Amino acid sequence: FPFERISGAFIEHGCAAAHSVEKIDNTVFWLGRDDKGQGMVWRAEGSSPRRVSTHELETKISNYSRIDDAVSWTYQQDGHSFYVLSFPSEDVTWCFDVSTGKWHERAAFADGEFHRHRVQCHAMFSGQHIGGDWENGRLYVLDMATSTDNGAALVREIITPHFRSGRRAFYGELEVGIESGVGLTTGQGSDPKISLSISDDGGRTWGSWRTTPIGKLGTYLTRAVFRRL
Repeated sequence: FPFERISGAFIEHGCAAAHSVEKIDNTVFWLGRDDKGQGMVWRAEGSSPRRVSTHELETKISNYSRIDDAVSWTYQQDGHSFYVLSFPSEDVTWCFDVSTGKWHERAAFADGEFHRHRVQCHAMFSGQHIGGDWENGRLYVLDMATSTDNGAALVREIITPHFRSGRRAFYGELEVGIESGVGLTTGQGSDPKISLSISDDGGRTWGSWRTTPIGKLGTYLTRAVFRRL
């Protein structure tokens, strides 16, 4: 009988958001909730759930005012499988790389602020990844070779962990390993730069931004170096 209960296959971790359920990597992912709590992300391994969210992510989710409106989509690109989870009420998007087991945040950058990623749904069509905009219904091609976000600047932010050596350490210079010389010919991205801001009090306050170029198109030997720190 198609709907006969399978003995021993009962999963005691429910779902916190109906539209967070998506298939990828031959299994199902979802944002969980049960009688013990909520806010963990799970994947099914057979009939057993396995937690894939981290304590850091779960702490952030626990502070959200609403999570039942979360929506997800999945896709596979360049050998990586992604589970993308957006929280509309919080204007934030998190993405799980199934291949590496790592989380990262995705965002659209506008008016000097990061907002939830514009893509909310996905389809593979004619050999291309097509994403649908949650706000205006536009369709985008998810192209790794494109250096803009629908014409807007692509902004990436990396926050490093604390550097500790057991004693006070002084850093007078920082060099960032980056692929240089791959900007655009003209317009936005023709003279790409990288900026640095430093916190001396554990991330509570930050200094002013310092900027250095990372190489115009073809200048592959450009070094991204910050000196006199």
